[in-house]
Amino acid sequence: MDITQFDSRRGYAIYAGNANFGITDYSNILNSSWVEGFYYGVYNICSGYLTSCNIEYTDFTNNLRGVYLNTGFAKASILRNTFKTRQATQILPSSAIYINGCTGYSVQENAIEGNFAGGALTYETGIVINNSLEAPNEIYNNTFMNLQNGITAQDDNRGLVCKCNDYDNVKFDQSALVSGTPGSLGIAPMQGASGSVTSPAGNTFSPQHATLQIPESDLKNQGAGFQYFHHVLNTTYRVIPEYYSSSIGRQNTGWGYDKSTACPSRLNGGGGGTPIESSVERLVQQQVLIDSLETALDELVDGGNTEETAADIVFSNPKEALDIYNDLLSKSPYLSDTVMTEAVTKEEVLSNPLLHEILVANPQSATNEGVLDQLDKRVDPMPEDLYIEILEGENILAPLTAEKASIVALKTDNATLYYLLMNRYLSDTSQYATDSLLYLFDVQNTAEAAYLQAFIQLNNGDFAAMNSTLSGISSEFDLSDEEQLLHGYYQVISILCEFSCL
Repeated sequence: MDITQFDSRRGYAIYAGNANFGITDYSNILNSSWVEGFYYGVYNICSGYLTSCNIEYTDFTNNLRGVYLNTGFAKASILRNTFKTRQATQILPSSAIYINGCTGYSVQENAIEGNFAGGALTYETGIVINNSLEAPNEIYNNTFMNLQNGITAQDDNRGLVCKCNDYDNVKFDQSALVSGTPGSLGIAPMQGASGSVTSPAGNTFSPQHATLQIPESDLKNQGAGFQYFHHVLNTTYRVIPEYYSSSIGRQNTGWGYDKSTACPSRLNGGGGGTPIESSVERLVQQQVLIDSLETALDELVDGGNTEETAADIVFSNPKEALDIYNDLLSKSPYLSDTVMTEAVTKEEVLSNPLLHEILVANPQSATNEGVLDQLDKRVDPMPEDLYIEILEGENILAPLTAEKASIVALKTDNATLYYLLMNRYLSDTSQYATDSLLYLFDVQNTAEAAYLQAFIQLNNGDFAAMNSTLSGISSEFDLSDEEQLLHGYYQVISILCEFSCL
């Protein structure tokens, strides 16, 4: 074979289909494993329920795809590896990590370097995430150097958050691209939060962009708009995106940036060197906090009843203008997009001065494209000076935005910790790990976790327990018609095993 050719004949170093496997340093002295010159370094089909892959301390060099995760609940940890990508072509681009149609992954503390020198395109991307959908996922604390693209999220990744990644000499640091209608799909609507120094997104953008000034080179977004929470101006690192798409709102959190405090390691249990086995309690405590915060916010938004508040506006008449105005102000600054849009369109009831005060009291209106679009359609246009005051809300961290972001951040942190715990236990065959998994899935309290719990009980030969777990799923969780059909198959398998597999 001609060794100068780089196609499928280069093969796969590891091809795994629904299998448990791991790659790490050999001899436990941090001597890295080494994967070089393949079409795919690791290709993993990750649709198996009780399978996981853990890739750590491995050098991937000159592969067309370093690691490729394909389809399903990945349960994959890609941690502390180094990648040297291959210069490629537009027809056959290269990437260090490609995550296709997967969720449940942890990608942290990887160093990715390419061959981009600032001139000719090299068609190298650090990490590609394609359709990981709405489940919380995070790309955290990785470094990207000399690449055409750093992180590229494609189509539907509405649960994806990118935090604490560092870019240097990357043409486009972070992009959210969509193949369909612009303004749809994309990444999570809240990138970071404002609660503490570790809450903001914390990415540092390529220093070369300050000189090149290429539009959208820091943050490019073709999808639905999102809010980007950043630290305050730093003289050493570019923590504030300057070259970004108009659909991105910047939120200044007021927190200063220092890498060690803003972006601590989440490995070995998620910070502070805490053993990962002791982190289940933290998972439970954070879920209780999430539930309480969501309940409190539901009571604040539109006074706890969006449907009723919106209906009051829709069916109001001009004589009720002051009543509607006072009601909306009393529920501010927690008006929903739905209610603000209805208020803007009810022009015969809410005059420009009244509407101006309502929108100014809800700064989130300034970053809501739907509200602003309707505002531009009013027959009697909003006076320019009042319109400018509404738009100034873009520079204010709205309480509703901040609280939503805090909840999203907690969910993402919990999901990341959950995936790390699950992957660690799935790769351990001891009875302790099995018991820990059963407990972990029990406290997670989701349909997906309950199915995983049932399959562990199946592996243990505890068919009665499996049948009991499956029986509770349909009553405890809302299942779609397709999920109900699959659930029925699982119950049949459970019953057959209880009576035939003994």
